[in-house]
Amino acid sequence: MIEVLARYTAPNALRDCGAYYSPVAFMGEGATVYAGKLSDIPALVASQHGTVFTPNNIWPADRSWLIYTDYDLEATRVSGSTEVIDAVCADDYLDTVRCGGSLNTKGARSV
Repeated sequence: MIEVLARYTAPNALRDCGAYYSPVAFMGEGATVYAGKLSDIPALVASQHGTVFTPNNIWPADRSWLIYTDYDLEATRVSGSTEVIDAVCADDYLDTVRCGGSLNTKGARSV
């Protein structure tokens, strides 16, 4: 997913991404937000208290897309432009289902 999203994100926004962990992910600890490069997300996932939890939310500085993942990895939702969603859906490695069908006020869709 990161490779697909990186192709549709401005280079400066890739260097300043946010990653939010809800308190549930750490089983009682407070919410945590990290900032860094999109390419650093895999290392962040592997380093959390010996777990492999993904952040609940990931977004670039330009807010061109948003990833939402359940803490237990049951599902991930990606919101972004039609171009971003089409690219995510076209990737052979990713198993996707389009949800919704209407554009919001900023022209974004979700998958």
